[in-house]
Amino acid sequence: MRKTSVQVRKPVRSTKDLKILIQESVLSLPTLPHVFMAILEQVSKEKTSATDVAQIIGRDQSLTSRVLAIANSPAYGFKDRISTVPRAVTLLGFDAVRDLVQSVSIFDDFLNAKRIASFDKTRFWEHSLVCAAVAKEIARQVKLSSTNEAYVAGLLHDVGKVALDSAAGGLYSDILGEVSSEDVRSVMVERQYLGTDHAEIGGILSEKWSLPADIVTAIRYHHEMPEDALKGRQEIMTAVVAVADFVCWVHGFSSVDAFQPPYLGERAQKLISIDRLDIDKICEAVDRQIMSTAELFNLQVPDANKFRDALKKANVELGRINCLYEEAKRQLQRQVDELSRLNRALYHIRQNLNVDLTIRALLGAIRDELSYSRVLFFRFRDGNESLCLADYLTEPKLDRDYSKIDFGFKSNNLLSDSLAEKKIMKFTRKPETSGDPIFANLDTDEVFMIPVPSKGGLLGVVLADNNYSQKTFSPISVESLGILAHEAGLAIDNALLFEKTTELATKDELTGLYNRRYCSECLRTEIERSRRYKRPLSIAMFDIDHFKNFNDAYGHNAGDKILKLVARFMHSCSRGTDVVGRHGGEEFLAILPETDAGSASVYCERVRLAVEKLGKTECADFVGSSLSISGGVTAYIPDADTPETIVERADQALYKAKQNGRNRIASV
Repeated sequence: MRKTSVQVRKPVRSTKDLKILIQESVLSLPTLPHVFMAILEQVSKEKTSATDVAQIIGRDQSLTSRVLAIANSPAYGFKDRISTVPRAVTLLGFDAVRDLVQSVSIFDDFLNAKRIASFDKTRFWEHSLVCAAVAKEIARQVKLSSTNEAYVAGLLHDVGKVALDSAAGGLYSDILGEVSSEDVRSVMVERQYLGTDHAEIGGILSEKWSLPADIVTAIRYHHEMPEDALKGRQEIMTAVVAVADFVCWVHGFSSVDAFQPPYLGERAQKLISIDRLDIDKICEAVDRQIMSTAELFNLQVPDANKFRDALKKANVELGRINCLYEEAKRQLQRQVDELSRLNRALYHIRQNLNVDLTIRALLGAIRDELSYSRVLFFRFRDGNESLCLADYLTEPKLDRDYSKIDFGFKSNNLLSDSLAEKKIMKFTRKPETSGDPIFANLDTDEVFMIPVPSKGGLLGVVLADNNYSQKTFSPISVESLGILAHEAGLAIDNALLFEKTTELATKDELTGLYNRRYCSECLRTEIERSRRYKRPLSIAMFDIDHFKNFNDAYGHNAGDKILKLVARFMHSCSRGTDVVGRHGGEEFLAILPETDAGSASVYCERVRLAVEKLGKTECADFVGSSLSISGGVTAYIPDADTPETIVERADQALYKAKQNGRNRIASV
């Protein structure tokens, strides 16, 4: 039954300051018992005898009596009384005595001598002893050479809790209270309130005690093995202690009350699979450990069968947890992948300052990054009365003539009824909707409609479906459609603004032709291109004959009308590669790439005749005034001309045409 939730008192210091104080306090704790360190040092030597261990024990009278008491206890059942330490070592076995001495010395000199306020000292020690025995047996089964170090690491793996109790006092008691009443892990709550956890503090303490590196690492990382930071024996040792800690919790040998088991990470489980361990051997090891020390430390003797059953149940639960974990990890990876694709798609959309390219980028993003088979963009026309195809991307097998699809709004249909909501809609084919233009034209069973916003309204809509690939749409994919459409709308608004700004910067406001500044830039570029590639280039200048008469007789509005008429016809007589602009007043300039002097003269004559005809048909209202133009044409002189010299020469040709009677073309 879950306990009542415990309110952790608010620390008077920040977690950062608390962490520093705790670490400083830990460093002031006493060292490990001398006999413990002596035994540890002795067994690390290549040649260690029972006599060597007996001599170390014999130096401590209290420890000697403890060892002899255990040797003569019913747990071992020796017939004759054992009165000397060497005899006890011989009969009990070197490993058993070594483990016994290490555990007794730690308990007497480090744990029992301290006042523990936050947790049950006996329960903590019971957990430590069982964990040590389990760790040693697991180390033996996985063929780890240093089984004694595994025993010590298991014995001391939670020593950080003793240090935190000493340093944090009542606050640590509150933390353990929350762990026992809430579905949380102890290390997470410790980090939340203290800025550190018992594993990290245990690592600092064991490092201060100069314990072997493998033991220090196992204590520090037994709850959370860092990625790629541990290698070889250190990695195996840490996994051994982590699994041993979990096995102890399964059977109820936890150091404190906790609903959550110790975190057994994926790496630890891969290194040591519980279902491959010899459970009987582990149970025997626990039996030996508890039987030999139960009377000494007042511990309960566990039921081996119950222990074995608990481990089997734990293995099933671990499998279930792992499946959930793997699925969650896969789901998270899918989300990361989809968000990465969305980020790439947004990048491509934001790169364009052209409406058509932005729309193409949007369609490409939906098809390529979100994996839709077919994507079509329909743009509003006729005052938003209908939608017509503007662009599309599709699988080759779905390619057809989509230009004839026309979603008129005069009659009710799925599209017209849904556009008012301005949000993504999913349309599914049903008997009552099968005749709708969407399903009739696209031959699909399910399609998404994505409105593309622009300037507070709608530019058009995207229709996207997976009828060819039959892939399902993930929730993130659908949400991404809305994000892309919104981003495309912003990009389109920017593109329209850029086009307008560019037009204002390069076009003459009255005539719509290029302005003088833009023409000058283009002329410089074309001269450089002509020089580099040795291609012909010509320019022509035009002037409306007697333009002042129109202004004087009929006003400036009439003059503006004449300018716009001439500009329109000049543009219609020119090629797409030609640059036609207003040079100033009633003068016009035409830049003619890939055109020699003869072809340029033909062009000028064509323009002159068109304007002359225009004057007869469009200017009948201007009684007594005829409309005509004069023109001057010249060709670029390679390696001699500059923009200034070629324009001056064209101006001279224009002057020559006017001097010769106007309404004619002259060349220089």
